[in-house]
Amino acid sequence: MKIDRGNIEVYLLEDGRLHLRRRWPVNGRGKPARRQGSEPAVYDLRLDEIRGSANAQGERGAPLVHVRWQAGSIIAESGWVDLGLAQAFAPPRWSALASDCHAAGQARVEHLVLDSKGLAAAKLALGNVRCVLPLEEEAGDKLPDREHYAHLTGATLAIEFERNAAPVSDASSTQRGRARVQVQGRLNDAAASLALHVDGVAIAGDGRESETEDPASLPRQSLELGPYRAEVRVDGLTLPTPRDNPRVLTSAHLPAALRSWLRKYGVEGRVNLRAELAGDRWADDGSRSAVRYRGEIEAVDVSC
Repeated sequence: MKIDRGNIEVYLLEDGRLHLRRRWPVNGRGKPARRQGSEPAVYDLRLDEIRGSANAQGERGAPLVHVRWQAGSIIAESGWVDLGLAQAFAPPRWSALASDCHAAGQARVEHLVLDSKGLAAAKLALGNVRCVLPLEEEAGDKLPDREHYAHLTGATLAIEFERNAAPVSDASSTQRGRARVQVQGRLNDAAASLALHVDGVAIAGDGRESETEDPASLPRQSLELGPYRAEVRVDGLTLPTPRDNPRVLTSAHLPAALRSWLRKYGVEGRVNLRAELAGDRWADDGSRSAVRYRGEIEAVDVSC
């Protein structure tokens, strides 16, 4: 199969109507792939963007879409796309969270495996990510970027999911597995990293069957995490101060002990931070169990 000057178009449902969000002119080639011995037959399709000799991350030769069909499974990868477009396909709560953080950057699918049971494995990458951490905000409270204390910039994220080998105990289409997330970037003026391990991931539809072709009736997916644990490391972070960041020092998003320490002693300067966090559940509807944490702060250049 040969595709010359075709188009890939992405439409999103907004206000009850479909709107074109992105169009890529592409050339494509599809052909049976070579197999050895008893290996299943494989069909290989590659679509390359016509415009531009390099993708968003400057990688030459990377396909816009690469799909391999073989008996019982589909394996796919993609090139880099705008994060704003990618997050539109995330579960609603998580897409809203990215919007609340004013997240921007690029995303790509490095590896995706679908079989007769659904999602078997996935590896996603995010690059050149920047966002704010809205520590000052309460429900319904929105601030402009410049008024936020915590800014993450130049970040890379690696997200991996693997479905459990054991069969699902219920009769639903829920996919259950485990996930790992690695983050590297700059938190304000400090080098920062996060390692998140989720032992229980549940990806499910909303239980509805679409009875029409109306896109508004299509089932929506939900995502639930837990139990999970995370390790955070930040080196050389300048602390918030009552003068410059008063709302941070009263934020319920910070541990009470940390808020009290900052306010009571008037600590200013730079610190290294190590923290471990754990929880049993974080659901798509915003409900979650209490977060357990322990941390260590090393003074680098402080006064109080």
